[in-house]
Amino acid sequence: MKLIARLFSLLLFANLSIQQTVYAQFSWGKEAYVIHEVDSGRIISFNLISQQQNVVLDLSKYPHIQMDSYSFDEPEKNILIFANTAKVWRYNTKGDYFVYNRNAQKMHALGKGLKPSSLSFAKLSPDATKAAYVYDYNIYVEDIATGKITALTKDGNRRNIFGGFDWVYEEEFGCRDGFRWSPDGKKIAFWYFDASPTKDYLLLNTLDSVYPSVQPVEFPVAGDRPSKFKVGVVSIDKPIIQWIQWKEDEQLGSYLPNVEWAADNELITVHMNRKQQHVNIELVDVQSAKKTSIYQEQSDTWIDPQPNKSFWNWINDKESFLWLTEKDGWRHIWKISKDGKKQTLLTDVKFDVIAMDRIDEKNGYVYFYASPHTAYQKYLFRAKLDGKGVEQVTSYETPGFHKYIISKDAGIAYWMPMNQEGYGEGGFVRMDEEVVKAAKGPKQPPTYSNSSIRFFKVEIEPGIQMDGMMQLPANFDSTRKYPVLFYVYTEPGAQTVMDVPGAMGDFLYNGSMAEDGYIVITMDNRGTPAPKGAAWRKAIYGKVGQINIDDQAKAARKVLEWNFIDKKRVGVWGWSGGGSATLHLLFRYPDIYTMGIAIAGLTDPRLYDNIYTERYMGLPWENKDAYTKGAALQYVSGLKGKLLYIHGTADDNVHINNADLLIDALVREKKDFQMMYYPGRSHSIDERSGTSEHLSNLFTKYIKENL
Repeated sequence: MKLIARLFSLLLFANLSIQQTVYAQFSWGKEAYVIHEVDSGRIISFNLISQQQNVVLDLSKYPHIQMDSYSFDEPEKNILIFANTAKVWRYNTKGDYFVYNRNAQKMHALGKGLKPSSLSFAKLSPDATKAAYVYDYNIYVEDIATGKITALTKDGNRRNIFGGFDWVYEEEFGCRDGFRWSPDGKKIAFWYFDASPTKDYLLLNTLDSVYPSVQPVEFPVAGDRPSKFKVGVVSIDKPIIQWIQWKEDEQLGSYLPNVEWAADNELITVHMNRKQQHVNIELVDVQSAKKTSIYQEQSDTWIDPQPNKSFWNWINDKESFLWLTEKDGWRHIWKISKDGKKQTLLTDVKFDVIAMDRIDEKNGYVYFYASPHTAYQKYLFRAKLDGKGVEQVTSYETPGFHKYIISKDAGIAYWMPMNQEGYGEGGFVRMDEEVVKAAKGPKQPPTYSNSSIRFFKVEIEPGIQMDGMMQLPANFDSTRKYPVLFYVYTEPGAQTVMDVPGAMGDFLYNGSMAEDGYIVITMDNRGTPAPKGAAWRKAIYGKVGQINIDDQAKAARKVLEWNFIDKKRVGVWGWSGGGSATLHLLFRYPDIYTMGIAIAGLTDPRLYDNIYTERYMGLPWENKDAYTKGAALQYVSGLKGKLLYIHGTADDNVHINNADLLIDALVREKKDFQMMYYPGRSHSIDERSGTSEHLSNLFTKYIKENL
């Protein structure tokens, strides 16, 4: 057995010393105090109270199954296994599926006769007698007892997508699984996309044959109309499709990021306009296709879509649902009745909800993460479902980030604390006891002492403070002057100042930057998704490439006033949005930054996808000046320091033409620079043998030689 099972005690699940990766290696069973985990190729069931362990499935008996993940049906009589997987863009979403019947001890392979490792998103029907999956852009249903396979759609291809999504929905809405079983198991609802108008970006493979081959990616850039969509509902017994369509501007288009079942013959859907400033939640009668709007929301900037996660936050026997919104200036949880007539604020507090977690309807709570006193930590709270109060679950005695995997009945959880000093002592805890502990504990987290990593604030304008995090050199001497490397991202996609291990931005360095005498700093500007209120996050609207860059430069100037900083040795680096920020800072503030490393950076917002870019910048023809000012290409002539630019030629996210246009502009301006192309590598630059080590060595060598 793995460490996680051996350490459980009958005694109240005291805080136990657990390896930091353990918390992701088990799932809760349907019975209280029972977990499932994988150990030496076996799926194990373990009872925390009795300490009894059972082997649920020994996969060593099936050597042809290289399991990636598994899930149980609700009564835990069947196990759906995803195996022999293949990567599609960023995720392993194709593979083989197997259904193991525990009573019969029989393994059934889905999709016999179809290509190996080619099925996606398989799901069992509610009664587990059938499975549905996507194969070659079409939806199929299979009777598990007989193996009979029935095509529910036809004519699917990468331009006519049934039960899945185009590239940009996957990237920006988190949408991959594009179909849903009805609660009674008699129907399936699915997305259909017509991606035929979307132009292809052509990735060139020059490594795998003598003659290069082309891989097309349908990629709508800013200004391009989104793919047309509709929803189909098909009966399993009689595969005739009932189509549901939405009225939308023919030229602008719109988005449908979420579709779920509300009842056996009713859907609940989320429809957003092209600019993502208006959300309309509708109930749809699947027989008449009649839509009833139950909730609408409007913003002058953008509305964050709810993650597409294959379930809806229903409570009260589907008479109400929970919705996360920033409409009152904070990210809060609201309870909305199914008819839309009643809205109740559940988190009536003056701080942001970072994310929702478990809903404990039996005891009347929803658990969520927040950090009232800092923007770089995360603690667990719970709100009453009647809107009558919020309780803290995590005590501030242990500062940092806290991860909980909460049991299905919310009675206990596996708790993993972590902060910039490392991973703390975690273990299984009783939730009510944690609430009592938090109530008796300190009212805010303590400050760190004697740490080489320090948090700080920089006021760049009256009333505007940026959070920062700094790693000091070993044997730091405040009378000396040290080179400094700034790690940046700066955009709404991520914050960098976080109280977690490994967040300093020195992860590519081969060795220890602290031991080698460098200061490393990262700071979060306005527009990053820090839990500091909607006004902080939305300040960047229409100004990506402007306000975020200016904030970083203003904060850097404040840092350079510290007497232990060597102003002649100031570096900056970043990846993706951070690569773009690095270029901006080098080009526009050459008096601050003497060198920079930009990886996979966007050089012009007009080259990136429509959902992300238009969400934060508006439509290109309505905001032409901002799109121009937001392009790093406009400022190439300002480069005075040293630049290393790195990009993968098979990057399907930030395409290689960003690098080509940058290099062309640098050559035209007669600027000295260095660059590194990684052929056949994607946005992560981690494919093929030796890549990660080579990138690390390149990064380290350039810093040592130029900083």
